Amino acid sequence: MKITLFTSGTTGKQKCITHDEKDFYKPAQFLCDKWKLTPEDIILNPFPAWTIASWAFCIIPAQLIGCEVVNIKMEPFKFWNTVTELKPTILTLAIGTFRTLIKREKPKLDFIRNLCTGSAPITDWDIAQLEATGAKNIWNIYGSTESIPPVMMSNNTMFDFKDTPYYLEYQDTLIVNGLDTEDRFAHNQCMGRLIQNDTLKN
Repeated sequence: MKITLFTSGTTGKQKCITHDEKDFYKPAQFLCDKWKLTPEDIILNPFPAWTIASWAFCIIPAQLIGCEVVNIKMEPFKFWNTVTELKPTILTLAIGTFRTLIKREKPKLDFIRNLCTGSAPITDWDIAQLEATGAKNIWNIYGSTESIPPVMMSNNTMFDFKDTPYYLEYQDTLIVNGLDTEDRFAHNQCMGRLIQNDTLKN
């Protein structure tokens, strides 16, 4: 199945991006492992269906594990009340949305096992505010509509570049999925084409 999405438009005009559903499975399994997702979990989905977040953080992980997804319309004035009523165990919000919502109310989210954010750089202040909700685990997730998230995720403001479903090994040349691309590195900088099919050895 093909999934057609739109970028957020934060850096310019919105773009239409199409992914194959199977391309979501590897990053989604990585996410499920990090979250320790089980069939008893409840994922709250406040995202429109045309966004990468709706599919990468809600729909596909739930399909893989068999847990419940509750889709809601984002209504800022009612949001924390809705969350408290539904008591999800997994919630993802863009950091800008989270910052705006906590200006109105500081929520108590001790029923949430994984509270996730991203879409912009996360500060130490953001981490402190996320932790203050009482959620058990806080995740900072990096990704984009073009590269299916999570590309990387951490529980603070720093990322481990090896802790990713897209991890690329390199020594003198870049190795992708066990194949030598013949792209040369100097001081950890790629001197050739990073990932292009015509650089792979047959």
